[in-house]
Amino acid sequence: MDGIDSRTVDAALDAARPVLMTLTREEMGVVENSRLRLEEADDGISVQLSDRAVGFEPGIGPEAEIRWTLVLTAGGDVVGKFGPFVSIEAATERAATLLTSRTTYTVCCDG
Repeated sequence: MDGIDSRTVDAALDAARPVLMTLTREEMGVVENSRLRLEEADDGISVQLSDRAVGFEPGIGPEAEIRWTLVLTAGGDVVGKFGPFVSIEAATERAATLLTSRTTYTVCCDG
């Protein structure tokens, strides 16, 4: 990522993993039969369910601090972006809401 030292991103992702697993597992307890998976990608971490996923992407803030953007996908398509969040805890709380909501997504269009 432009303007971010890869060691800073790696450290942020290392710190984020246990927070993501702890907070999302607590929140995900309300979703029956959910199978929570944490997957890593080149640009961040993704929390996956069978029908949707929320990616946590680190970015750079105005004071050169890590900020988190959430990318909600359903059926392999991006259906929403949220953030930036100053802390991984704030981003995780929002992600838990996105992952536990009973919603459907329609991805369209030709334009």
